[in-house]
Amino acid sequence: MIREFEEKDAKELSDLITRNIKINNSRYNVAIVDKFCRKYSPEEIIKKSKISLIVVLEEKGKLIGTGTLEGNYINAIYINLESQSQGFGSLILEFLEGKAKEKGESWVKLHGTRGSFGFYEKKGYVVDHIVEGKTNGKTYFMTKKLI
Repeated sequence: MIREFEEKDAKELSDLITRNIKINNSRYNVAIVDKFCRKYSPEEIIKKSKISLIVVLEEKGKLIGTGTLEGNYINAIYINLESQSQGFGSLILEFLEGKAKEKGESWVKLHGTRGSFGFYEKKGYVVDHIVEGKTNGKTYFMTKKLI
């Protein structure tokens, strides 16, 4: 079930996201990974929820995924590592696209890395531009027209 984030979710959601970050970015300097993880502390997630739509995917009382919509920008889609490749990322992405469309948006934007680029491309996103990072490789800034 996809639902809006509630403050009681903050710790569990922070754990889900930071676990993903640490495993998926293990090739980077520990200080860089830790800095990125601090952006997803329970307190920072609660702050972000005041200005963005954060949704969670819950199954059997456990959070297994999340995504954020701010204006027409989709961000921070994370799926519990054990639940990946089961269509949950697609569910969250489509839900957020629908919310953007409900708000009158005709385009959505997001960014992806080497690991997520192919997923977004399959979902109809087109590369707008690429930024070569000094520490984290390429970031693909992508857009999709909502029909």
